[in-house]
Amino acid sequence: MLRLVIHRSTAVIVAIAGSLSIAVATMLTAGHLDLWRQETADILPMHEVVVVVHRATPQTVELLQLWYPELSEISFSTKESDIALVTLGDDSLSPIVIRKRDGPNTPGTHIGAFAIEGTTEAIALVQNAKETLRSVHAYRTLAKEHSPQSTWTYAKRSAVPLHDELGTTLLQNLILADASHIAIAHSASGSVSIGLYAASIDGQNIVPHQPSASGILLDVQTSVLHSWHGAGLSLLTETEKAVVEGLQRQLLKNVYGERLSFTQAIQATDNVSRLLLHDEDQMEGLVELQGMDPDSLESLADAIHESFKTTIPTGDVLSLTLDNRFQARTLRENPESIQDVRATDGQWNTRSTIDDTQNRAVISYSRDDVLLIGNTAELLQQSAADIDTATHERQKSFQTKLIAHGTFDTAKLSTILSPAFTFDMYALRPLIGERKSTLEFRISQKNNLLHIHIE
Repeated sequence: MLRLVIHRSTAVIVAIAGSLSIAVATMLTAGHLDLWRQETADILPMHEVVVVVHRATPQTVELLQLWYPELSEISFSTKESDIALVTLGDDSLSPIVIRKRDGPNTPGTHIGAFAIEGTTEAIALVQNAKETLRSVHAYRTLAKEHSPQSTWTYAKRSAVPLHDELGTTLLQNLILADASHIAIAHSASGSVSIGLYAASIDGQNIVPHQPSASGILLDVQTSVLHSWHGAGLSLLTETEKAVVEGLQRQLLKNVYGERLSFTQAIQATDNVSRLLLHDEDQMEGLVELQGMDPDSLESLADAIHESFKTTIPTGDVLSLTLDNRFQARTLRENPESIQDVRATDGQWNTRSTIDDTQNRAVISYSRDDVLLIGNTAELLQQSAADIDTATHERQKSFQTKLIAHGTFDTAKLSTILSPAFTFDMYALRPLIGERKSTLEFRISQKNNLLHIHIE
């Protein structure tokens, strides 16, 4: 009987020991799996990290060196690596190379599943991190838009450098708006996708117009132009803002004359939904405004036409010879130098103010809450037809909203705007990719993310 009890007790002990062994093995295996599921964001210090290049390639690193020369310190390996830039105590940036360990002899300092290489101070920041990049909501939101195997760059907006040229800085600010964090992904085909986190821009769906086949210098169609413009200007210095606003005033004066006030024009930009500049030689252009009440719309249109009239000379200079020997000149009024015609085109009310002396014109099309202003009848007629076709589609709602798209010729615009604005497109390569003569872009919105796709 005693022997039976001993055998039973031994069996119980063996069973318990076996269960404990299995439990320990399971915990160790689970811990090992959890360790190897770690990603770079799980070890990088939340506050000090400002840039992370995921699945870095030599091409991506070369592009980013334009912004971050510290990346040239890296001895780049062909093995898949992530690269981070962290801020040191003296506010300098220091690079870290992070790769998954493939064994105990992997070069570098071992932290979790990774082997990292960098300066002693930078490595210490990683080793002592109490909060990691994984805790940053902006990072997690942007990371969801990219597969684990893709190459993309995360950066704090504060870490994106400014430029010496005002035009370059303004263009960069217009692209990035007032986002707090950004993500950039370059494709093999040369296109670029940019993610903007927490940009304070909320637009409505737009329906794309079909741009003219050739000769486009700038074609921007958007429901948030004023917000975007404001976000871009907000990051300029007061001196830079004054320069931009001065140029805007001069442009308005040259085109529309003295009577159109700057305040009146700027208030109208709240409702601008399209800007089109076409044909470098003729400088044909169009502005589309939507969402104004009919009375304000009509008042603005009249102000533009009347102000334009002030730029038209209404007199002819006559040369006379007096007593067959004295030359004299006199100014004769010629009101026929101005034509002002009102008409209708389908559902649109039209007005054309024409300067016969210089072959210039201001033409407006208005209907309901829409105003088109331009200097070429063909452009306005095409835009009016596009709006007529797309009106019912504008009521549709989409999970992802297309809020802007457009095309612009960087080389020609630089020529036209110089010397007031100069654009160093080479310095913007990390943001827009290899320099192209013409850029096409689309901007869409999903929750608190804006997506910009550049071709």
